[in-house]
Amino acid sequence: MPVTSGGQNPLHLNPLNLKDPKIRTLHFTWVAFFISFFVWFNHAPFMATIREAFGLSDQQVVTLLILNVALTHATVSPCLASNWMQP
Repeated sequence: MPVTSGGQNPLHLNPLNLKDPKIRTLHFTWVAFFISFFVWFNHAPFMATIREAFGLSDQQVVTLLILNVALTHATVSPCLASNWMQP
């Protein structure tokens, strides 16, 4: 069986090993994506309530939606780049 420089078998994957930085990154990214997905799809049904509660203009609502997309990428992308791009 092939062995990596770290002495681990690359064919063996233990998704519960949170001490491995790649597995930890995997879990951080799916949790961040799930939260972003959940928030993103709750904006549509609650937009009227959010707009009324905070007294938002049309431009502020558009800005809020753009920031929601930007924050989705801001939470997931650095997690992926930090550990998966290492040699």
